[in-house]
Amino acid sequence: MAAETVDILDLNAGLGAATNPFLSIPSHSSAFGRVSLTGTHSIRSEHGSTTLSAFVENTTYLQDYGSKQIFDLSAQASRAVSPTAQIFGSLNFSGDFAGQLSNRIIGVPTEPPPPDEGNPIPPAGAPDLLGLTGRNYRVSGQVGATIRSGASGTISLSAGAQRNWYSHSSFPGYNTYSTDAGYSRQISERTSVGASLALQRQDYAGSDYTNILNPALTAQISLSERMSAHGAVGIMVVNEHFDGGSQSTVTPSFSASLCDHGTVSNLCASITRDARSSFSPVLSGGGRGLATITTSLGLSYFRKLGERDTLQASINASHYSNAAAALSDVKSTYVSSEVEYDRTLGARMSAGVSVGARKLFQFGADPKADINGSVYLRYRIGRHL
Repeated sequence: MAAETVDILDLNAGLGAATNPFLSIPSHSSAFGRVSLTGTHSIRSEHGSTTLSAFVENTTYLQDYGSKQIFDLSAQASRAVSPTAQIFGSLNFSGDFAGQLSNRIIGVPTEPPPPDEGNPIPPAGAPDLLGLTGRNYRVSGQVGATIRSGASGTISLSAGAQRNWYSHSSFPGYNTYSTDAGYSRQISERTSVGASLALQRQDYAGSDYTNILNPALTAQISLSERMSAHGAVGIMVVNEHFDGGSQSTVTPSFSASLCDHGTVSNLCASITRDARSSFSPVLSGGGRGLATITTSLGLSYFRKLGERDTLQASINASHYSNAAAALSDVKSTYVSSEVEYDRTLGARMSAGVSVGARKLFQFGADPKADINGSVYLRYRIGRHL
């Protein structure tokens, strides 16, 4: 089987306005001009796949804010090394400002995107709690393998590291190291069950650190040819070390997703509760890092309305709270949603409209909601070999 190559480059230019683009207090509304580039290079063969993707955006505001840039760069690869084993790896580097990445629908697919395999995870653009107040960067990498064990078993192993840092805060950032192991067994044509164990360490400045142990039971069910469900339930043991002392917290963890994948549409809903490195520790008194328990809800929708029209929508909500109950309680909730309509005008040119809304509920005064919208033109350069 010959390798299949896909190269797509989208150039977008648009005009819009936002009521509170950086969720600031006091808030200022502003019109803006925006240009972005989205690119994908993908190679697939019977032995594996490699995908490189990039999103880079510059927004120039006409009042107060100047020009701001955000980006998300990633590389993913997988390869079958034997009839029973596959290895995989990924790299990601992102730069965000006030959680703007979470309020973007990146890319306009020509067909419904397939649902993600495995347990649901927060979207790539989900902001750190500290990242909502300014600029933050995140670089991460992961390697792993899946191995078929017998006729119906699968073993999965992975390890990764991540660095988060902030240009707007006295908090110096933190490192995360994680490893995961899981086993799944197919018990019927449509159902698999198993167990997983996740270990994580968050290292902060000085001698402060957090260890997280998360065993869980997992299940995967194919409800029909179009619909699938994933789920996991477990217990998190969060052991925090700070100021020469330590404190342990035991709390539930869970994740679930339900996806309907059709020929012209795709709908996925998910919920997670964990303390993984997709979210930063919150900032407590004295710049101390603390583990963050995060509960997230997500809903994404894609529909091909016709030969020339597509509709995409997403809504995500995340509730943050610190695990160390003996310390001052820190809670925040962030909600972000966006709807985008795109219509092809010719072989390469398209036009669209995007409308979004964001709201932050935090300890202390809440900033006003950000209601934003834009119209854009998109020029696509692509080839499929």
